[in-house]
Amino acid sequence: MKKILSLLTAVMMMVTVLAACGGNSSGANPPDSASKAGQPADSADYPTPEKPITLKLGHVGPPNSSLQIAAEAIAASVLDKTGGAVVIEVYPQSQLGDAVVMLDGLSNGTLEMAMVGCNEIATMLPDFYVFCLPFLFNGLDEFITVARTPEVTAKANEIMNTKGITLIGFPTGECRGYSNTQHAIRTPADIAGQKVRIQAGAIYVDTFEALGAVPSTMAFSEVYSALQQGVINAEDNGADMLTKMKFAEVEKYHTMLNHMVQSNPLLISSEIWNKLSSEQQTAIREAEADWGDNYLSFMGEQLAASVQSAKDAGVEIIELSDSEFQAFKDATSSVYDTYVPQIDASVYDLVCSEINAYRG
Repeated sequence: MKKILSLLTAVMMMVTVLAACGGNSSGANPPDSASKAGQPADSADYPTPEKPITLKLGHVGPPNSSLQIAAEAIAASVLDKTGGAVVIEVYPQSQLGDAVVMLDGLSNGTLEMAMVGCNEIATMLPDFYVFCLPFLFNGLDEFITVARTPEVTAKANEIMNTKGITLIGFPTGECRGYSNTQHAIRTPADIAGQKVRIQAGAIYVDTFEALGAVPSTMAFSEVYSALQQGVINAEDNGADMLTKMKFAEVEKYHTMLNHMVQSNPLLISSEIWNKLSSEQQTAIREAEADWGDNYLSFMGEQLAASVQSAKDAGVEIIELSDSEFQAFKDATSSVYDTYVPQIDASVYDLVCSEINAYRG
């Protein structure tokens, strides 16, 4: 009997030891999952042509805008470069929400991609005001060249990363002008008292108040009827919108004011970005670069055609002399006093140094 009890005791001890060893193997805390937000996905989880990932890309421009053309071109290139593993669907005209909604979506991972204006980004990340200061850039060529330098793009991406967003690049840009229903604009005094529809963003408000205008914001879809009914007298926009949005039917004066460059960087949620392989990330960067490196020639043709179409529609196109530009710049100097202190000095100095390098 004692032998049986001894044997049972030995067996129980072995079971206990084995259970403990087994528990240590299967019950230990697993390593952090590599596919969670902010971390690269496991290679087995990367999209493939057989199991592609679909990324929705939103922007606020109309279906015939340069934003849409750029987004569709980049999407087609990404599809080709990834062999169909990464599919980008483009949604224009705020179908996925306005700029604020899209930025929030990118930040929390509920929206994959977007092209959002620097002025809207600046309300969340003030360093982006450096891309919105009135008359800082002498033209689109200068802006695109400076923004697309590796140093400036990297710094802009670093800033976006703080909100969980990755900046791919600056694939678009357009100099904004000033269109109105009343008379030709050549001096700040000509603008005084005009009710002008502007882009969202405090820097736009302050810029046009400095010029003596009465700025207001409204949905882009409401601008035509507001001009027609006299609710507003003017709007700040690129020349291409005169005919694409039929504003030339109610506005007969457009000044190539070039007060700001409207640029909409290509953005992707960092959570989504980390679900892609390094090769797929490179494909997206290359697709943006292929488009962006040829953007100036594309936009030059677009602008020339838009200006001619506006002239054919009876719009007077006003081009300013250097001294006339300087008068507008002087009138908006107070905007620099307000916004430059909100920009990190290293960011402002970097952009200004690149501007100076471009000008030689």
